Amino acid sequence: MPSTRAAVRLRGPLDNSAVSDLLDRISSTPDAAEVVVDCSGISSVDPVGAARLWILGRELEGMGRIFRILSLPERFLRRMRLHPLIRYAELDDAIFTDPFAQAMSSR
Repeated sequence: MPSTRAAVRLRGPLDNSAVSDLLDRISSTPDAAEVVVDCSGISSVDPVGAARLWILGRELEGMGRIFRILSLPERFLRRMRLHPLIRYAELDDAIFTDPFAQAMSSR
């Protein structure tokens, strides 16, 4: 099993062009067991870019590789909470919890 890690930081819009650039950059480490994408510099999310990133994650998983998305800004996490791409995001589950659940359980 490959042991290298490909780490890439995306900046600007997450669109078709950004995913194409990402593919070019991770192709330089074809044996990487893990692909980590830092999205802290993302300024917007285009539906095509999100779909292509999700497809990339599925393809990498199909090859036995790990795909993770780090630091996706919270404003995008909230919008994408039902998008299949979210399964790759490392996130604080607290933003998806029911704010009233704790109050109801204390009664």
